[in-house]
Amino acid sequence: TPLTIEDVRRMALEFNRTYLSAQEDVIKAETEITTARAGALPDITASSHYNRNLTLGSFFLNPEGAETIEFKTGFKNEFGASLSLRQSIWKGGKVFKALKIAKLYKAYAEQISQEVRASVIYNAELLFYQAILEQSNLQVLEKAFEANSYNLEMVEKSYSQGMVSEYEVLRAR
Repeated sequence: TPLTIEDVRRMALEFNRTYLSAQEDVIKAETEITTARAGALPDITASSHYNRNLTLGSFFLNPEGAETIEFKTGFKNEFGASLSLRQSIWKGGKVFKALKIAKLYKAYAEQISQEVRASVIYNAELLFYQAILEQSNLQVLEKAFEANSYNLEMVEKSYSQGMVSEYEVLRAR
């Protein structure tokens, strides 16, 4: 299958591990930005519970001279829910510094990715053009071999008729 320079560039970027690793670093840097932003958002906690009491607890009072009084406590079904929101008002600039660092890291990772991309493309193009040059050199050598073979054939015919010396035959060989 004949390859074009665009195919070579695409394949080099698609299969080069260094470039793919640099792309993964850029994705990781984007997640670091999201993590840094999360520090500025409030923490929300929700919880709930349910208790089914088969028997209710009770306690007894026995006042002097009266009958014993039983008090039952609790409910057969008990539900509860809570929601809490906690927002830090001041963290000493940690959130903004973390966000700034994460953005710098992302810019750094993108620059590294671009540098690796340029290097991969350059090496792929270099190999592509070297292969074309070697193919052209092979064609030139094949044509030179054909020309020299034809020349040897002519010199041998001329030698058999006595028109050239043995030195010319040796030189042609």
